[in-house]
Amino acid sequence: TTSKEDKFSVIGIYDRIGARTFPARHPQLQLAIRLNTTRADVGHDRQIMVDLVDSEGKTLHKAEGVIGIPSDIPRPPTMNLVMVFEDTVFKEPGAYQFNVFIDGRMEAEVPLTLEQIPDQGPPQIK
Repeated sequence: TTSKEDKFSVIGIYDRIGARTFPARHPQLQLAIRLNTTRADVGHDRQIMVDLVDSEGKTLHKAEGVIGIPSDIPRPPTMNLVMVFEDTVFKEPGAYQFNVFIDGRMEAEVPLTLEQIPDQGPPQIK
């Protein structure tokens, strides 16, 4: 979220998701990204694309957009973006990752692990 003072805060940071059964459905994932721009970016648009892929590189979800870096600023800005992925289905436990591309070039890989958690069964009365 961004406060009225323009401060960006992220709550609930995780790199592991547990599920009792697979396929597992997650209603919404959000990837927060901080971009440090340079003088070369000022006055230009940049294409941002994020792929969520499984361990074999198959794309589960894709989010993309364009950011414009203003030209009338004293220094290159740091930009905060939130990419939203809704109704994601993970077929099996294992390694997944977000691949972050800027202008078609991969700039970051963010790992995400899906874990099978044991079914506790019904509560036991003693």
